[in-house]
Amino acid sequence: MLRSDAAAEPAPQPGPKTPPKTHGRRNPPAPPIGGGSPDSAMTSPSSKTGSFSHSFMVHMIRDFFVLLIIVMAVELGIRFALVAYN
Repeated sequence: MLRSDAAAEPAPQPGPKTPPKTHGRRNPPAPPIGGGSPDSAMTSPSSKTGSFSHSFMVHMIRDFFVLLIIVMAVELGIRFALVAYN
């Protein structure tokens, strides 16, 4: 004789198990040793080294683009002077 609660549960279906998602990598990345995200030193101002490196990076990027604009202005000025001279 069958019990009523046994008939309500479906039998497990045989088949392949879905592997965990690794986003295209064989092994998932290991958690960082200090905890938090891997770039937490770059974003947290509480760390002296992290805030210095972040500040240095921001200044270097800013200086690069300022220098790039200055060089472009000088080149365009020289071209304009050559066209106006001819």
